[in-house]
Amino acid sequence: MKKFALVIASLMMVIAVQAKKDEVKIPYDSIPAAAQNFIKTNFEGIAVKKSFQRIEDELPVYTVTLINKTAIEFDMTGGWNTISVDKKKGEMPRFVVPNKVQESIDGRFGDKKVIVLVTDGFYYTVKFADGTETTINANGVVKD
Repeated sequence: MKKFALVIASLMMVIAVQAKKDEVKIPYDSIPAAAQNFIKTNFEGIAVKKSFQRIEDELPVYTVTLINKTAIEFDMTGGWNTISVDKKKGEMPRFVVPNKVQESIDGRFGDKKVIVLVTDGFYYTVKFADGTETTINANGVVKD
C-alpha cells in the first residue's frame, strides 16, 4: 500500500511540474506583432507587466498581463480571444468588438460595466461586473 501511495504522489508531482512548464514566461516582443499592435492601440499608456506562452491543441496561445491587472489572451496570429479587466478599477476599451456588437452592448446593456469579453470569432460572450453575462453574435444579435 505504501508503494502505491508513493507512486501516486510521484505521478501527481510530475503532472504538477509538467503543468507549470506548459506556460512559459516570454519577452513581450516575442508575441505576434498584431497582438502588440492591439495593446498599443487599445491600452495606450498602460505598461505590460508580463507575457506568457503556452501550447493548447498544439498551437501557441499568448497571455499578456498589464500593470492595471488587465489580462488579454491571443491566438497564434495575434487575434484576441479573451480580455478581462479589473472589476473595480478596470475599463474595457470601446470597439474592441465589431461595431454591431458594441452597438448591442450600448443599446441593451449600456448601464452595465463590461469586465470580460470572450470570442471565438463568431460569438462574443460579455460578462458584466454585476455577475450577469450575455452572448452576442458578430451581427449584433443578442442570444436570449
